[in-house]
Amino acid sequence: SLPFTEDEQQLLATIGTSLSLTLRNADAHQHLQDMALRDALTEVLNRRALDEPLKRELKSGLRYGAPACLLIIDIDYFKTVNDRLGHPAGDMVLKQLAALMTDTVRDIDMVGRYGGEEFMIILPHTSIEQALSLAERLRTSIECHAFDVEDGIVRLTASIGIADVCDPAIASVDDWVNAADMALYDAKAQGRNRVVVHTPAPFAPA
Repeated sequence: SLPFTEDEQQLLATIGTSLSLTLRNADAHQHLQDMALRDALTEVLNRRALDEPLKRELKSGLRYGAPACLLIIDIDYFKTVNDRLGHPAGDMVLKQLAALMTDTVRDIDMVGRYGGEEFMIILPHTSIEQALSLAERLRTSIECHAFDVEDGIVRLTASIGIADVCDPAIASVDDWVNAADMALYDAKAQGRNRVVVHTPAPFAPA
Protein backbone atom coordinates (compact mmCIF):
# COMPACT_ATOMS: atom_id res chain seq x y z
CA SER A 1 0.00 0.00 0.00
CA LEU A 2 1.21 3.47 -0.89
CA PRO A 3 2.07 5.88 1.88
CA PHE A 4 -0.09 9.00 2.09
CA THR A 5 0.75 11.78 -0.32
CA GLU A 6 1.79 15.11 1.14
CA ASP A 7 -1.67 16.56 0.38
CA GLU A 8 -3.39 13.68 2.14
CA GLN A 9 -1.09 14.02 5.15
CA GLN A 10 -1.89 17.73 5.28
CA LEU A 11 -5.61 16.98 5.10
CA LEU A 12 -5.41 14.35 7.85
CA ALA A 13 -3.44 16.71 10.09
CA THR A 14 -6.10 19.39 9.58
CA ILE A 15 -8.91 16.95 10.36
CA GLY A 16 -7.03 15.81 13.45
CA THR A 17 -6.58 19.38 14.67
CA SER A 18 -10.19 20.35 14.15
CA LEU A 19 -11.37 17.13 15.79
CA SER A 20 -9.25 17.71 18.87
CA LEU A 21 -10.53 21.31 19.04
CA THR A 22 -14.11 20.08 18.80
CA LEU A 23 -13.51 17.59 21.60
CA ARG A 24 -11.80 20.22 23.70
CA ASN A 25 -14.73 22.62 23.13
CA ALA A 26 -17.20 19.89 24.07
CA ASP A 27 -15.24 19.33 27.28
CA ALA A 28 -15.20 23.04 28.03
CA HIS A 29 -18.92 23.28 27.30
CA GLN A 30 -19.66 20.34 29.60
CA HIS A 31 -17.51 21.95 32.27
CA LEU A 32 -19.43 25.23 31.95
CA GLN A 33 -22.74 23.40 32.16
CA ASP A 34 -21.57 21.55 35.27
CA MET A 35 -20.38 24.81 36.81
CA ALA A 36 -23.78 26.39 36.14
CA LEU A 37 -25.39 23.61 38.17
CA ARG A 38 -22.90 23.63 41.02
CA ASP A 39 -22.65 25.86 44.05
CA ALA A 40 -19.36 27.75 43.66
CA LEU A 41 -18.29 27.32 47.29
CA THR A 42 -19.30 23.77 48.19
CA GLU A 43 -19.39 22.20 44.69
CA VAL A 44 -22.66 20.40 45.46
CA LEU A 45 -25.72 21.17 43.30
CA ASN A 46 -27.02 24.71 43.49
CA ARG A 47 -30.62 25.62 44.21
CA ARG A 48 -31.57 25.87 40.54
CA ALA A 49 -30.11 22.45 39.78
CA LEU A 50 -32.38 20.88 42.41
CA ASP A 51 -35.56 21.86 40.54
CA GLU A 52 -35.33 19.17 37.89
CA PRO A 53 -34.79 16.16 40.19
CA LEU A 54 -37.48 17.49 42.57
CA LYS A 55 -39.99 17.66 39.71
CA ARG A 56 -38.96 14.24 38.43
CA GLU A 57 -39.31 12.48 41.79
CA LEU A 58 -42.59 14.25 42.53
CA LYS A 59 -43.98 13.16 39.19
CA SER A 60 -43.11 9.49 39.69
CA GLY A 61 -44.41 9.74 43.24
CA LEU A 62 -47.76 11.14 42.16
CA ARG A 63 -48.09 9.01 39.06
CA TYR A 64 -46.71 5.64 40.17
CA GLY A 65 -46.59 5.93 43.95
CA ALA A 66 -42.80 5.61 43.73
CA PRO A 67 -41.27 6.41 47.13
CA ALA A 68 -38.85 9.32 47.50
CA CYS A 69 -37.89 11.52 50.43
CA LEU A 70 -36.60 15.03 50.81
CA LEU A 71 -34.24 16.13 53.57
CA ILE A 72 -33.60 19.74 54.54
CA ILE A 73 -30.57 20.14 56.78
CA ASP A 74 -29.77 23.28 58.71
CA ILE A 75 -26.65 23.89 60.81
CA ASP A 76 -27.54 24.81 64.37
CA TYR A 77 -26.29 28.24 65.46
CA PHE A 78 -24.20 28.65 62.31
CA LYS A 79 -24.38 32.44 62.68
CA THR A 80 -22.18 32.06 65.79
CA VAL A 81 -19.41 30.51 63.67
CA ASN A 82 -19.49 33.45 61.26
CA ASP A 83 -19.75 36.03 64.04
CA ARG A 84 -16.99 34.59 66.22
CA LEU A 85 -14.57 33.21 63.65
CA GLY A 86 -15.41 35.20 60.53
CA HIS A 87 -16.88 34.27 57.16
CA PRO A 88 -13.76 32.50 55.81
CA ALA A 89 -14.06 30.03 58.70
CA GLY A 90 -17.78 29.66 58.01
CA ASP A 91 -16.99 28.93 54.37
CA MET A 92 -14.45 26.27 55.33
CA VAL A 93 -17.05 24.61 57.52
CA LEU A 94 -19.67 24.63 54.73
CA LYS A 95 -17.22 23.05 52.28
CA GLN A 96 -16.33 20.26 54.70
CA LEU A 97 -19.97 19.75 55.56
CA ALA A 98 -20.93 19.38 51.89
CA ALA A 99 -18.15 16.79 51.45
CA LEU A 100 -19.31 14.92 54.55
CA MET A 101 -22.88 14.77 53.24
CA THR A 102 -21.78 13.61 49.81
CA ASP A 103 -19.72 10.83 51.44
CA THR A 104 -22.60 9.74 53.67
CA VAL A 105 -25.35 9.43 51.07
CA ARG A 106 -25.64 6.93 48.21
CA ASP A 107 -24.61 7.58 44.61
CA ILE A 108 -28.21 8.07 43.46
CA ASP A 109 -28.95 10.70 46.14
CA MET A 110 -28.64 14.35 45.20
CA VAL A 111 -27.02 16.81 47.60
CA GLY A 112 -27.57 20.51 47.04
CA ARG A 113 -27.04 23.81 48.79
CA TYR A 114 -30.45 25.29 49.34
CA GLY A 115 -29.19 28.62 50.61
CA GLY A 116 -26.88 29.96 53.33
CA GLU A 117 -26.24 27.10 55.72
CA GLU A 118 -29.21 25.06 54.52
CA PHE A 119 -28.70 21.96 52.43
CA MET A 120 -31.19 19.74 50.67
CA ILE A 121 -30.85 16.05 49.86
CA ILE A 122 -33.19 14.27 47.46
CA LEU A 123 -33.46 10.53 48.11
CA PRO A 124 -35.04 8.66 45.16
CA HIS A 125 -36.55 5.17 45.70
CA THR A 126 -36.44 5.69 49.46
CA SER A 127 -39.07 4.87 52.05
CA ILE A 128 -39.53 7.09 55.08
CA GLU A 129 -37.87 4.41 57.29
CA GLN A 130 -34.78 4.34 55.06
CA ALA A 131 -34.69 8.13 54.93
CA LEU A 132 -34.94 8.35 58.69
CA SER A 133 -32.04 5.97 59.22
CA LEU A 134 -29.88 7.84 56.67
CA ALA A 135 -30.77 11.22 58.24
CA GLU A 136 -29.92 9.90 61.68
CA ARG A 137 -26.58 8.61 60.39
CA LEU A 138 -25.91 12.00 58.85
CA ARG A 139 -26.89 13.86 62.04
CA THR A 140 -24.51 11.65 64.06
CA SER A 141 -21.57 12.07 61.67
CA ILE A 142 -22.01 15.86 61.73
CA GLU A 143 -22.10 15.83 65.54
CA CYS A 144 -18.97 13.64 65.73
CA HIS A 145 -16.99 15.53 63.09
CA ALA A 146 -14.21 17.96 63.93
CA PHE A 147 -14.42 20.74 61.34
CA ASP A 148 -11.02 22.26 60.58
CA VAL A 149 -10.75 26.03 60.52
CA GLU A 150 -7.67 28.28 60.47
CA ASP A 151 -7.38 28.54 64.25
CA GLY A 152 -8.38 25.07 65.29
CA ILE A 153 -11.52 22.98 65.13
CA VAL A 154 -15.24 23.66 65.31
CA ARG A 155 -17.91 21.29 66.59
CA LEU A 156 -21.40 21.51 65.16
CA THR A 157 -24.81 19.92 65.19
CA ALA A 158 -27.57 19.99 62.60
CA SER A 159 -31.35 19.83 62.55
CA ILE A 160 -33.00 17.81 59.80
CA GLY A 161 -36.55 17.81 58.44
CA ILE A 162 -37.85 14.96 56.25
CA ALA A 163 -40.86 14.84 53.95
CA ASP A 164 -42.11 11.81 52.05
CA VAL A 165 -43.34 12.50 48.51
CA CYS A 166 -46.23 10.05 49.10
CA ASP A 167 -47.61 12.25 51.89
CA PRO A 168 -51.27 12.85 50.80
CA ALA A 169 -50.96 16.62 51.42
CA ILE A 170 -48.26 16.94 48.72
CA ALA A 171 -49.36 17.90 45.22
CA SER A 172 -46.51 20.16 44.05
CA VAL A 173 -42.77 20.70 44.50
CA ASP A 174 -43.57 23.69 46.74
CA ASP A 175 -45.77 21.49 48.95
CA TRP A 176 -42.96 18.97 49.24
CA VAL A 177 -40.32 21.56 50.12
CA ASN A 178 -42.68 23.28 52.58
CA ALA A 179 -43.42 19.97 54.29
CA ALA A 180 -39.69 19.29 54.78
CA ASP A 181 -39.27 22.88 55.94
CA MET A 182 -42.04 22.50 58.52
CA ALA A 183 -40.39 19.34 59.83
CA LEU A 184 -37.08 21.21 60.06
CA TYR A 185 -38.81 24.02 61.96
CA ASP A 186 -40.19 21.42 64.41
CA ALA A 187 -36.70 19.94 64.86
CA LYS A 188 -35.41 23.41 65.79
CA ALA A 189 -38.36 24.03 68.11
CA GLN A 190 -37.80 20.70 69.86
CA GLY A 191 -34.25 21.69 70.82
CA ARG A 192 -32.17 21.22 67.63
CA ASN A 193 -29.69 18.43 66.78
CA ARG A 194 -32.51 16.07 65.83
CA VAL A 195 -34.38 14.58 62.89
CA VAL A 196 -38.11 15.17 62.49
CA VAL A 197 -40.41 13.59 59.91
CA HIS A 198 -43.25 15.71 58.58
CA THR A 199 -46.59 14.29 59.64
CA PRO A 200 -49.55 15.30 57.51
CA ALA A 201 -52.13 17.23 59.51
CA PRO A 202 -55.27 15.17 60.06
CA PHE A 203 -58.10 16.39 57.87
CA ALA A 204 -60.49 18.53 59.91
CA PRO A 205 -64.00 17.10 60.01
CA ALA A 206 -66.34 18.99 57.67
